[in-house]
Amino acid sequence: MVWRPRLIKPLVVIAAGILGACAEPQLRGTPFYADDRPARADRINLWPLAYHDSPDWSVLWPLVERTDDHFAVRPFYSVYKRDKPSQQHNVLWPLAQFDRDAGRNRVFPFFWGRKSDGTSYRALFPEFYWSADRKVLFPLFWSREGFVLFPVYWRKKNELTAVVPVWSERRFPRGKSVHVLWPVFNLRAGEPVAGWRLWPLYGRYDWAGSPRSYRFALWPLVNRWERDGRVLRSVLPFYLADGTSAEGWRVW
Repeated sequence: MVWRPRLIKPLVVIAAGILGACAEPQLRGTPFYADDRPARADRINLWPLAYHDSPDWSVLWPLVERTDDHFAVRPFYSVYKRDKPSQQHNVLWPLAQFDRDAGRNRVFPFFWGRKSDGTSYRALFPEFYWSADRKVLFPLFWSREGFVLFPVYWRKKNELTAVVPVWSERRFPRGKSVHVLWPVFNLRAGEPVAGWRLWPLYGRYDWAGSPRSYRFALWPLVNRWERDGRVLRSVLPFYLADGTSAEGWRVW
């Protein structure tokens, strides 16, 4: 489902048209539209009251407009993609839209159609969504990859299991991270990060394969960051310093 703020787009293209000629299709019923057609001697330009430059014309633009690819009596009805075998029809846009070309339809809050992969979907916003690979019956979400009972239980196959906020385990290709009573206790093992914390008392983390680490005590008062041989230390609000063994230290 894609939301397209077409209600505000006419205002944008009007401003663009005032500044200069524009190739936006919404301006085809105006004298500001720029294309490769030669100027016609029978063109009628009383815009915005009336405009005609065959095959495009408008009356009280943008209320009534007709071109070879769309026709509109806004906001009551419009049809787009007239130059294609299947068109897009709008009734009291944005409430109702039937796009036979893209396979997307809605009569708000109900949505239905087909996705880019060809599978179909049904949705009653925001409570219900149903497609071949994903289902929602709020607060339940489930798919081939996992299951969620929002916001209490989360599970993603081979990646995440959580009972919020009591416990969670996230798995990485070469490591894992376990939280208990988040953010109080965390244990990380493997790569790219290994370490632990008992927040806010003490914590330490080291990045595998690089001179990078982080330590804290009585967070956020005492901290130590190290990266690429440079160290930043703080004892807030009294002490803040950085430096290296070769350069010495600078204290603020």
